Amino acid sequence: MQGIDKVWAPLGGRSVLSHSVANLGPFCDEVVVVVRADQVERTVSVFGSEPNLRVVTGGNDRRASVSAGLHALGDVEFIAVHDCARPLATPSLLQSGREALHRWAAAIPVIPVSDTVKRVDPDGQVAETIPRDSLRLVQTPQLFRAPALRQAHDWASGLGEPVTDDASLLEAQGMIVGTILGDVRNVKITTPLDLQVARFLVETGA
Repeated sequence: MQGIDKVWAPLGGRSVLSHSVANLGPFCDEVVVVVRADQVERTVSVFGSEPNLRVVTGGNDRRASVSAGLHALGDVEFIAVHDCARPLATPSLLQSGREALHRWAAAIPVIPVSDTVKRVDPDGQVAETIPRDSLRLVQTPQLFRAPALRQAHDWASGLGEPVTDDASLLEAQGMIVGTILGDVRNVKITTPLDLQVARFLVETGA
């Protein structure tokens, strides 16, 4: 992000993080915002008056940070895990995922892959063209039955391996993870260009 702290980057008059909380928070019984230790005070100063919202310190990686959030939650039935770097997620994703939990232990929003996908070797040479029909790009919020997610994190706590998304922990334990249709506007801010795209979507209402 070229030195930009994407969590606090301005987006339509508020921060990226504020958009995520404002868009999804009102539809949740409890909200836990997990941040770095050096961001706790700032986050509390912004959201301290929000009802049913707590701020906790994350861990050294994604799995540890989500676990910290789980420990801060009460006795809830369903849990949504969301990357605040996706500030344009809509409540409809929460609703669709929640309904899908009648069928599965977890439901994740996905979008089809439109580009050709190739696997390359260490020398940068094309090794294989991968059929894209069954490939999907994964978004958040990811929805889980609370006992299943807690069980998966308890199981993974001693592995010491990086986790890129929480659904993979359930998959590793043989639990079924279903999919719902994601939203192409639900962009993840990873580069300055992503931030420009998000600002365009907010400003134009596209």
